[in-house]
Amino acid sequence: MIKEISPLTGILIGIGGTLLGIFISSVFNYFIFRDNRKDKYLFTLVKFRFKIYQEAYSRANKLKYLMHNNDENKINIVNETREWFNNHNLYLRPDIRDDFNDFITDVDDYWMHRKITKESTGGDRKIKNKELEDLFKKITSITKRIEKSINIYYSY
Repeated sequence: MIKEISPLTGILIGIGGTLLGIFISSVFNYFIFRDNRKDKYLFTLVKFRFKIYQEAYSRANKLKYLMHNNDENKINIVNETREWFNNHNLYLRPDIRDDFNDFITDVDDYWMHRKITKESTGGDRKIKNKELEDLFKKITSITKRIEKSINIYYSY
């Protein structure tokens, strides 16, 4: 024999079912919203990082081409690059952040080493030339290191 339920019980079961459906739907929608928001955030961050890497690449090239130039403005360009780096370095990967910081210092040192090498004589000059060549190779490799660092994002 089936027991009849009262209209109030039926109403309460109906309301309970509706509330449970709303709750489950809300939880499901929350997780979808959270995932979409996270994806948008990560996309914006990656997009901005690409921009920062491109700027780092451009600034590195600019300084590389000034290395053998007697442009009096080169100290200003080094200082501008250092200021840019101080304002954007946290967007760079740690490996390239350290490399770029060293690069700025190395460019500055290169001009000083060039002057010292020109004033050197004999065996001392050979040693200074070798040091200058090594520093030049390190400086000119920065763009390849930037490219390698950003290529990690292409592999995802």
